[in-house]
Amino acid sequence: MFSVLFVLIMSLPALAQEKRATRESFACSHLDQLMLAGEMVVKKDYASFKAYITDMANIGECVMINKGNRLFVEGVTGGVAACVRVRAEKKCRWTVPQSYE
Repeated sequence: MFSVLFVLIMSLPALAQEKRATRESFACSHLDQLMLAGEMVVKKDYASFKAYITDMANIGECVMINKGNRLFVEGVTGGVAACVRVRAEKKCRWTVPQSYE
């Protein structure tokens, strides 16, 4: 039993795909935060979008991912959003999959 668990645990990091950010983008701790920001962009409510992203950044819920950052893709939701972890961080954050390759 222990050997099976050990093998499973040791294989987990291999599940995350390493990518590189191809543009600056924001990423949020929770998927619903990203989706709300996306709705504002679709509605072309850029003033609300900017205020929301600023507020979320100020409380640490959303961050900017810089172009060129090395990322680990830990989850994808139907091509709409991806949970990525910047190499030096411990948790993944949700962003758009078009921001990396």
